[in-house]
Amino acid sequence: MPEFHDLFWRSLFFNIFNFSTFLASCLKVDESRLDLKSAKFKREIYVSKKKKIVLDLLIEVSYINSNNKLFFLLEHKSRKDSNFLTQINKYRFAIQTWQIHEFGKLYPVLPILFYQGIDSWNPEESLNKFINPLNTFLPQDNPQILIFNLKIFDLNEMENSINQNLKHKNRELLSGLFILKYIKSPWKDFLYIYRKVQVILSLLEESKRIDLEERIQDYIFKSRTEDYNILEEAIMGKRVLTAYERALEEGKLEGKLEGRLEGRTEKALETARRMRDFGDSLEKISIISGLSEEQLRENGIV
Repeated sequence: MPEFHDLFWRSLFFNIFNFSTFLASCLKVDESRLDLKSAKFKREIYVSKKKKIVLDLLIEVSYINSNNKLFFLLEHKSRKDSNFLTQINKYRFAIQTWQIHEFGKLYPVLPILFYQGIDSWNPEESLNKFINPLNTFLPQDNPQILIFNLKIFDLNEMENSINQNLKHKNRELLSGLFILKYIKSPWKDFLYIYRKVQVILSLLEESKRIDLEERIQDYIFKSRTEDYNILEEAIMGKRVLTAYERALEEGKLEGKLEGRLEGRTEKALETARRMRDFGDSLEKISIISGLSEEQLRENGIV
């Protein structure tokens, strides 16, 4: 799958405020016992001296007034992936192996599958297909995986909560989730969402707004298939020239180039005339002035 979906998602979640908002507002996780300010974000772990495992995102969080830790494993999927459970279990095992080397003990690992929703996949249904055959023999079996399906998540409700000044007033996360959810929508629908996001962004402080705006625009240009000029006009606010205007602009450019060339030629001829007056050879005049012998003769220099 295209890396740019992962890159934008990761840039959004590699942030403790966004992550804590996601836990509370999107997953309804009670984070009151967690010391989220001390959270450590990782992408790489070493299960041995030479073997490195690269993850989407691993967040190490300590409990308040405790030496215990909890690890959140965030796995991003933009589209359907039937092997997600196998992959998550492989990562969970690798994390536990790393924990033994790093801490000498095991801590709980809570995997979270973040499904962006670009296609029609239902990850909950896929997970149930894995679980149900086991239930006959293992009634208590529970893979302990949280699934967040952005495709069906109500972002308008989250926006209303923010506008009502509730606890997690995070417009940065909201803007990013809107873009992730609708990045492949039909052009008119996406443009409507982008305009909504612009309004949300306008309420952020300037430094945060500019940074996020640049990341969003970069993601849009890499993800959308519309003509570059259309994207420039709609996303960057640059008006696309009509064919007539382009012709005029090209004519102006050609006129400027012609004027520059004429000016350079006139200076070269002036240099050539002075060299002739000092008695320099035709070959030397041609080399220094940059004019051909034909040009020199046509202008009466030799």
